[in-house]
Amino acid sequence: MIELILVIVFIAIIGTFSTRFFTQQLEKNYFESTLEEMKQIKSALIGSSKLDSTGRKAFRGYIGDMGALPNLTQGLSVLHTNPSANSWVFNNSSLIGTGWQGPYLSADFVNSSELTKDSWGSSYIISYSGKDFRMKSLGADNVTGGSGFDQDIIMNIPEEEYLSTVQGIITFEDRVYDKAADVILYEPNGLSASITEHTDSLVAADNGHFNFSSISHGARSIKIFIPNKTTPNFVVGPFVYEISKNQSVIKLDISSQ
Repeated sequence: MIELILVIVFIAIIGTFSTRFFTQQLEKNYFESTLEEMKQIKSALIGSSKLDSTGRKAFRGYIGDMGALPNLTQGLSVLHTNPSANSWVFNNSSLIGTGWQGPYLSADFVNSSELTKDSWGSSYIISYSGKDFRMKSLGADNVTGGSGFDQDIIMNIPEEEYLSTVQGIITFEDRVYDKAADVILYEPNGLSASITEHTDSLVAADNGHFNFSSISHGARSIKIFIPNKTTPNFVVGPFVYEISKNQSVIKLDISSQ
């Protein structure tokens, strides 16, 4: 009888340790798969960090097509489902494309509900601090804070990873252009298949220098209207550029235009 009791106790102890081991292994797998999924979502949002020999991103992601990251109302489902009726189109006036061209994730994500939840089945929390994007999983316990597999898993996309300051200078026959001009930069408007125009109106004292801030990464273009867009004598461009760094410097020679 004593032997039987000892066997039962031993089996119970082994079972307890086995259950604990498998539970920990399962939580480890969930933690690692959530972390990997968040990395894939980041790439889907802002494209690949690797550039090809021409300085272009091999994959531009959602922001390359749309010109902005999704807002809190849209959420992450835009990576799988077109948030509007406007698919990608090529704009002949600006010579850039704009609009949704997804899905932006691999076939591992069968539907939009899967990519909005972590491996524990809890919804990701997305937020903005200024223009910095944050995505968070609350971990195994689905409670803020914690340690081990209960700790929060956070993926940040600071604005310098997807927005750029674009600076440049206009030259004419190897000299600085020192007259009036409207410099227009074109990018997707972030919500639909249309184009946003950013204008820097130059005067003689600017010596051809122009500046734009918070321009989304992707194929963007510039036109120059001399002396202004309202009553131009000359229109130069568009010049198409790949914006892929947090600071971009452009030299526009209009001699041959």
